[in-house]
Amino acid sequence: MEKGKGLPGNQGLVNDSYKKEEKETNGDNSYKVTEEIEYVNKKLLKAAEKGKIDEVRQYLDLGADVNYFDKYGTALHWTAAQGHLYMTRFLLEQGSDMSIKNKWGEGLLHRAIDGNLETLQLLLDQGMDPNMQTEDKTTGLHAALYRGKIDMVQQLLRSGVDVNLQDKDLYSPLSSAAKLDDFQVAKLLVDHGACLNTTNYLKFDPLYEVLCNKNVEFAKYLIYEGAKVNEGNLRGMTTSNVIPAEDILVLCDIFIEAGYRVSNNAQWPKEIGRYSNMEEVNQHIYHRQQEIVTLRSLCRICVRNVLIQTTDGCSIRSVVWKLPLPRMLKKYIMFER
Repeated sequence: MEKGKGLPGNQGLVNDSYKKEEKETNGDNSYKVTEEIEYVNKKLLKAAEKGKIDEVRQYLDLGADVNYFDKYGTALHWTAAQGHLYMTRFLLEQGSDMSIKNKWGEGLLHRAIDGNLETLQLLLDQGMDPNMQTEDKTTGLHAALYRGKIDMVQQLLRSGVDVNLQDKDLYSPLSSAAKLDDFQVAKLLVDHGACLNTTNYLKFDPLYEVLCNKNVEFAKYLIYEGAKVNEGNLRGMTTSNVIPAEDILVLCDIFIEAGYRVSNNAQWPKEIGRYSNMEEVNQHIYHRQQEIVTLRSLCRICVRNVLIQTTDGCSIRSVVWKLPLPRMLKKYIMFER
């Protein structure tokens, strides 16, 4: 390249003010060439972010690197985050690398979650890894859940994503949904094979998180789907002083119906004493403890326990409905009647 000349091609895009700032060293123009390439690379990112496909073409003709990246990512990251479908397709045709991550370890998947469904689907169709994780192990499912994008959660689930990948704190997507009290997303995750009993770094499972949130219906759902009831769950229920007494009654009944004997927990009398006006609860628990479990209830508990052991922590619902049993009996096993 001759001294004083810029890159070949569409010079109109290279700012004249930039040319005046070119640096030369003893007749060696390699530094200048590097500066010019860096300049068009940065302009490429800006054009991609704005969806200006003609400008992107021109910058690529000027020698811009389609995989050049700043701390936020490549041109493909930028355009995916903005949901520019045609730009995304064009950059893929130009050889954009879908595996590059930005300064914070976010991959293309996590930037695409900020975009739209069409762009995300295009990237998945082109082979983007749906199980991509950041440096802190956050998955695309986590990201979509945190952003409240249930449509993208559904899209990732349809793509065959691993629903049980955990982040650095060992939160699975279901654990995160439980902590955020997102019942709707939790149902989707369970339907796609989410483990009901996965624990985080504090050894808290989804049921514990739900009980801490005082969501009785959510807790009932997890238990009926096959979540194990344990002493940790009981602590979750009694940790919050604001759970109404009537909800404590309901939860105790659910625990007992699922086969967990509240009386077996040495911490129960101690924990229940933290509540005021709990005489009704104490009396209710006492009478339930005196009851003789019926044969049909015992059979349900035994069947459910066997299924829980064989489903590796996933929902027992699909297994129950495949059993060669009358429909009414299947519904009884699932507490639907």
